[in-house]
Amino acid sequence: MFGRDGTDPALMKPSPYRVRQAVGSLGAEPRECAFIGDSTSDVLAGRLAGVRGNRLCQQAGKADALTDAVIRVR
Repeated sequence: MFGRDGTDPALMKPSPYRVRQAVGSLGAEPRECAFIGDSTSDVLAGRLAGVRGNRLCQQAGKADALTDAVIRVR
């Protein structure tokens, strides 16, 4: 599991660094993976890493922001 690394703010989401690190640890290609997040920075990090993205709304009011941030992956 790859979580937040507070030592370098440049590596925090929406940077795709941690998502790419997780994909690499699986020995997979980004197109073979999915990333589930609950914020617009999660959606952007997944998109920048080239993985499929899914959103999980845990709070009322986030749904609209996440709907606007999600792109279609073919």
